[in-house]
Amino acid sequence: YLRSLSPAVTVLGGTRLRDDDPAVHVAEEVARRLAKEGVPTRAGGPGPFSVALARGGHSGSKYLPQ
Repeated sequence: YLRSLSPAVTVLGGTRLRDDDPAVHVAEEVARRLAKEGVPTRAGGPGPFSVALARGGHSGSKYLPQ
């Protein structure tokens, strides 16, 4: 099953981070850069970290699913 998945970067953790944590801003920028290269990101939980990954990914590539 794992071999059938497309390559992606998965991030686990970060549910205790706050919206103003510097790591959240870095995650968004990293997701944006990965999306421009065609690499989707996945978050392993809810919270500001996963929101930042989705926000960065969608702004990096208009058609890249997150």
